[in-house]
Amino acid sequence: MSIGPDGIAYSIAIAFEVSGPAFGGASTVIISRSTDGGVSWQRPVTAELDTSFTVLNDKESVTADPLDNGVAYAVWDRLVSPSTNANPDSFNVTPAFRGPVLFSKTTDAGVTWSKGRVVFDPGQNNQTIGT
Repeated sequence: MSIGPDGIAYSIAIAFEVSGPAFGGASTVIISRSTDGGVSWQRPVTAELDTSFTVLNDKESVTADPLDNGVAYAVWDRLVSPSTNANPDSFNVTPAFRGPVLFSKTTDAGVTWSKGRVVFDPGQNNQTIGT
């Protein structure tokens, strides 16, 4: 959670389906905001929705810009497993994963967020988690 100079609080979370195979189905980065000091929270806005069973968004963080009202930034890791179509055992081989970092931004106090974009990709067989 992070609070901007205008008093708007931002909270970020990852939501996912536990019923799917692999990582568990769709993985969504959602961000909610409070304009009344946390007394109430508005319905979360989706910054990223991944419906692939080979993707898991993880390790999310949100930061309000300390100098610019209504501006905040979100980052998270995306774990991408290899396709199990080519090799059914590939999901169990952790080094085969990719782990880029994605970034999203709001400039309207969290009403909308930009679609996540890769800002760092450590390459195949590398991740930003546990390296």
